[in-house]
Amino acid sequence: MKSLIYILKIRSNIRLVIGWGVFLSFIWMILLGLTILLVRWFNVQSPIWLDLQLRRMVLWISLLGGILATENNRHIRIDLIDQYLNLNLKPIIRLILDIISGISSLFLGFLSISFLKIERLYNKQLNDFLFGITISEWITELIIPVCFFLMAFYFLTSFTSNIKSKPTE
Repeated sequence: MKSLIYILKIRSNIRLVIGWGVFLSFIWMILLGLTILLVRWFNVQSPIWLDLQLRRMVLWISLLGGILATENNRHIRIDLIDQYLNLNLKPIIRLILDIISGISSLFLGFLSISFLKIERLYNKQLNDFLFGITISEWITELIIPVCFFLMAFYFLTSFTSNIKSKPTE
């Protein structure tokens, strides 16, 4: 039972960090978008790093939002089975589907690591990515395997979402 409480705490802490990450990334993305609009409004050449960062922020926010949706069980799924199942079978089918989704997310995480290895091999540089700093493109793509592994963690520990931790006395 203690291990379930630890899993719940880990899930909660990850949710808190990811939530703040989405919030701060979204604020940064809005500031970048407003800067691009203002620069174009005044007919000034915008720095290339603004567009590069805005594109990367879309990737980051979508993947981090996917983690939050998975954690809250609000991800995209086909509920066709739920309409025709007996109420007693729904938790079992939901558990099986979560296990399949978790294994699929693990597989995608390992595939994205292979993708990162290839990207690192080519070592494409993002010139002037952040205020004139040049970094490798694969660094901005590290979020992909991290997010897939976190999604797998949430799918494979989804059985704990119905367990309420008892307050300690």
